Order: sequence, then structure tokens, then C-alpha cells
Amino acid sequence: MKKILLTTLIIFSSLLNAQYIKVTPNGYVLGDGDNGLIIDIPNKTASELYTNTLDFINKNYNNPDDKVFAKTENKYIRFTTIDYKIFPIKTILGDSWVSGYTTYEIDFKDNKIRVYSINPYMYRGDYTNSYDFKCGLFNSIYTCKGQLKKEAAKNHVVENIEAYYNNFFNALKIHLSEKNNDW
Repeated sequence: MKKILLTTLIIFSSLLNAQYIKVTPNGYVLGDGDNGLIIDIPNKTASELYTNTLDFINKNYNNPDDKVFAKTENKYIRFTTIDYKIFPIKTILGDSWVSGYTTYEIDFKDNKIRVYSINPYMYRGDYTNSYDFKCGLFNSIYTCKGQLKKEAAKNHVVENIEAYYNNFFNALKIHLSEKNNDW
């Protein structure tokens, strides 16, 4: 029952949300892959988008000052999120969670942002077992031939990762698109 519900949720959310990111045997592909992910936000200046991105970070993450590592006002920001319990995973050793952290790099222009880099680090359970896309004996999603491993397929790993990041980008887009409320 849980598998059916999870699969339905993933399919439903992928139909509602744009596909901002795709997981491949070589890692992540953002947007069209050449220029990164371009998100159009009509009627917003670069300054508004920059300020609203900082606001998004402040509202959604603890200790936001510790999350922003580099910024050029109204032009660029690099920040890191800590991602607890991205998705559950079942192994022969029992149930576990995949968690991690992600560093994002975003450029700002009038009416759009460009996410040109994300650097995710995922791990299972005890924070020491990294979870990788490249081939490996343990904790990798793909075989060395670029095929999805059985455990990864069984746990819907690719779908879960894509849904997680697509939901993040969708939430950011919605936040950036909102009208300023200067009550």
C-alpha cells in the first residue's frame, strides 16, 4: 500500500511540477543542460529576485547566515541547504533514510534566474556512507554500465531525487513570483 501511495505521489507531483532537473548515470542535468536551469519570473527586477531569494532562504532554513557562502548583491548567490530525510530506502540491513546537503549557485537578471550549479552530497543513515551516481560496489545508484541498480529501482531513488529537487525549484519559483506584500 505504501509503495502504491508513494508511486502515485511521485507521478502526481511530477505531472504538476515542471521538470527542472534530471538524474542520469553522469550526475545531474539542470534545465536544458547547456546553460543550466533558467527560471522565468516575469515583472521582477534582478534586485527583487535577489532579495526574494534571500527571503526564501531565511524563511525555509535554520541559521540562514550560515547557509550563504558567497554573494554579489543583485547578481549572484551561493548557498547550502541541509536536506534531512530526502527519501526512505530499504536495504538488506533494514530501513534507512537518504539525507544530505546541497550547494546551489544562482545568477540574477531582470525577469529570470539561472541556476547553473548544484553540488549535492547524499548519504545513507549514519552520515558516513555517501550515496553516489557513479558506479561503485556500494551506495551507488547506477552500475558501471550506466544501468540503474536493482536496489535503486526498487526504492524509486531516481524518481525521489528528481521529485525532491523539482519541488525545491518549484517552491523557489512560487516564492519569487509572489507579489510583495508591504502591508
